[in-house]
Amino acid sequence: MADWAMTNLQQEALGSLGNVPEGHCYCFKIPAVLGGEYGVSNLGTIALEELIAVAGNLSFQMDGLPDGTPVQFVIKPAE
Repeated sequence: MADWAMTNLQQEALGSLGNVPEGHCYCFKIPAVLGGEYGVSNLGTIALEELIAVAGNLSFQMDGLPDGTPVQFVIKPAE
């Protein structure tokens, strides 16, 4: 449960990034599933709506890929 809550990381995020406004949360800039660190240098803030959309999109694109499969991201401007 302590790992899930990430209490220590939450405290580091609060100290580094401050409180997040309503409708926003802390997030990993590079998701852990893609090798992002569980550290304050990899944390940012994001709107919940955007986080859910990005996480769902990543999940959909990565579905069925075996662990260790190389991936390449193409960043496109918002439409």
